[in-house]
Amino acid sequence: MRKIKKPKIGEYVLATKYCDKDPNDPWYVSFITEVIQRDKSIRYKVEGSNREWKHIFRITKKEGDEWLNNYHTTADMRLTNAHPN
Repeated sequence: MRKIKKPKIGEYVLATKYCDKDPNDPWYVSFITEVIQRDKSIRYKVEGSNREWKHIFRITKKEGDEWLNNYHTTADMRLTNAHPN
């Protein structure tokens, strides 16, 4: 799992609220749909989530499946089953 320096729309990612990737904090596994440039920050939107995410990490299908299958979900940690072939 690698932090993305130059994200591209369509990349498969783990989006997190905090940079430590703690599965107990809000997170989402999906594809980047929008990169939002603000004055002092960049935010990301991912497919299936209305939230703007601050931290994104490039993941493989296997890593995405591990997050989707192994970690608890709540209203703030909704997941998508979408993943690359």
